[in-house]
Amino acid sequence: MAAEASAPAVPEPAGSASRSDLLVAVGREALPSLFAALVAGFLIAGVGGRLAMFLLRVTSGSHVIGIESDDGFIIGRFTAASVDLIAALTAGAVIVMGPVYMVARRWVPSRWRVPVFAVVFGVLGGGALVHADGIDFTLLTPRPLAAGLFVLIPAAFAAALEPLFELGRRLTARAPAWLFMVAALVSTVGVLIFGPPGWAIGAGIWLAWAAGYGSHLARLLRTPQWLWLGRIGLVAFAAIGAFELGRDLTALF
Repeated sequence: MAAEASAPAVPEPAGSASRSDLLVAVGREALPSLFAALVAGFLIAGVGGRLAMFLLRVTSGSHVIGIESDDGFIIGRFTAASVDLIAALTAGAVIVMGPVYMVARRWVPSRWRVPVFAVVFGVLGGGALVHADGIDFTLLTPRPLAAGLFVLIPAAFAAALEPLFELGRRLTARAPAWLFMVAALVSTVGVLIFGPPGWAIGAGIWLAWAAGYGSHLARLLRTPQWLWLGRIGLVAFAAIGAFELGRDLTALF
């Protein structure tokens, strides 16, 4: 199991592999991860979020219909804006969470990936979504249901990623090389949303690839030091999310 957990986050081609070979190798991991984020983003974050809001509209009463929720949905109505928001949630999941999961899944042994990422994403997502002064948690009732749903949605999203990743890997096993290259390119877009630090990381990755050092970067990502750095990062992010979530839940109740 330890050997599996320390497998490279990015598969490393043979020593004399060309830049295009390396790009394809990255894409073989990236494409299933993007597929997983696409399906989970649409069904759980997008459609699931709308179903959660519908349930809360029913439990809260008709007086909340027509009010704009914290995430931009109009409570009790399905409009063109709702479709746009679902599409935006799905695209965000693909661009950001697809690449993140491609790397982070290697930090956790396979049998623990579903529960570990469900907990990490649950507290991180809950900490980001649950706010003591938000409309979703002051007007929508019962409050425990509202808070619970907005912790459950990111947790369910994360729990679905590993099964969907394995499904995506099987479905894309015979995909053409150009599709893997596109997936590898798309996977670097997510870091750009983090501002200058993300730009620096993205530029560093592509400069290393262009200069022929991509295989060295791949070897770096398979070291025990990288593995434990990733695990420590997961624990740290989970702790921050749990603190934020606990603070808002305390204020709510």
